[in-house]
Formats: sequence, C-alpha cells, structure tokens
Amino acid sequence: MLASYGIETAADVSPAALKGVPGFGPAFIERLLEWQTLMLQGFVFDPRRGLDPSRLAVLEREHALQRAKLETEMRRTKDALEQASARILAAREALLPEMEKAAHAVAQAQADVACATGKEPPGLASATIPRALRGP
Repeated sequence: MLASYGIETAADVSPAALKGVPGFGPAFIERLLEWQTLMLQGFVFDPRRGLDPSRLAVLEREHALQRAKLETEMRRTKDALEQASARILAAREALLPEMEKAAHAVAQAQADVACATGKEPPGLASATIPRALRGP
C-alpha cells in the first residue's frame, strides 16, 4: 500500500510523505517515524551486497534530471548576464561623448581660473575621463 505513495523503505518515510496517505492520522504517523528511527539506527552497510541496481538507476536518473535543470538555468543566467553587459557597454559608449564634452568644459574652466588668477585653483582636479569609464 505504501509503495503506491512512493514509500518503499524506511528511508522513504517522512512526515510530508505520510501526510499524503489517506487514513494515516498523527498518532500512526508518529509510530511510523519512530519505526523509521529504529531502522536507521540499526542499519549497517554491507559492501558485499552492494547497491540495488534498480535503486542506483533511479538515483542516476534523478541526478541526470537535476543536472540538466541546473545546466539550463546556468545557460539562461549566462545569457542574461551577457545581455546586461552589452546594455551597460552600449550605455557607457553612448554617454562617452557627453563625458568628454563635460571634461573639456572643466579643463577650460580650470584654464580660465588659472589665467585670471595666475595660479591653479585648489580643489579642482584635472579634467580627464577615468580609464575605467572609457571601456576596454
């Protein structure tokens, strides 16, 4: 009966799995969980018996499915990051002429102040566009 609900061994017993079985109340679920604890405490792996080939096949299928899902998610994320990078580079490229114009205006203002006062005013930095903003 339990096998039809995906519960074949003590390892398959969980509160969530047992709640899906009709007619199992809290008291019976508690007894099954206690039984599971006893079974797991007494378990000793026998390497001579090896692994059940059908169980191993199930695990390999589950692993392959999860791997495929993760690879798909990673490809989607990579594509999204590449698109975001392209948008950022395009926006930076579009703003570069404005930045160059502003840098030129600052440089001209600094030159005007220096010419009018005979010295470079304190606090004004050289008007250049940082290399990191220019792009690769």
